[in-house]
Amino acid sequence: MLVRRKGEYAIIEPKENQKFDKKLSIYGLETVVEPESEWTQLFTEAWRLERDYFYDPNMHGVNWQAMRQRYGDLLKDAVTRWDVNYVIGELIAELNSSHTYRSGGDTDNPREQGVGYLGVDFSLENGAFRIKHIVEGGPWDAEVRSPLKQPSVEVKEGDYLLAVNGLPLDTDREPYAAFQG
Repeated sequence: MLVRRKGEYAIIEPKENQKFDKKLSIYGLETVVEPESEWTQLFTEAWRLERDYFYDPNMHGVNWQAMRQRYGDLLKDAVTRWDVNYVIGELIAELNSSHTYRSGGDTDNPREQGVGYLGVDFSLENGAFRIKHIVEGGPWDAEVRSPLKQPSVEVKEGDYLLAVNGLPLDTDREPYAAFQG
């Protein structure tokens, strides 16, 4: 169980007289967010909020369920949070009521994490990523060279990349996702 006490966190076994001695550091804690899932939830919550708290239970004669479908279908084309805000604003505008707004959200640019590149082309073969081609930099440019072409690196075209830092690669994701950060 995750427990918070005075701004500190710990994971404890839920039993009587449990000690709070193994504190959990949350400094530098990061997570990966799937924007499409988050945006669907935001849209649904905005729709529900109007459904449950709009002053006119008849929703000004608007078929609110149909509006959920109509504007919810637009989310699949959203690329940014600004797009999602626009769709939610258009949904709420269907009520033709003043003082019904949407605003805010995580529209700032988050801290970006670099991605390490190997300078290779991959192919998906036999359920794993295979190194199809190692990109050669120009012989005159020592800075533009695949790290796999560095001295003492014994990787060649045709080898498979199975894991990064001991973590198996997920073939449902882009192979470079494992190199983020």
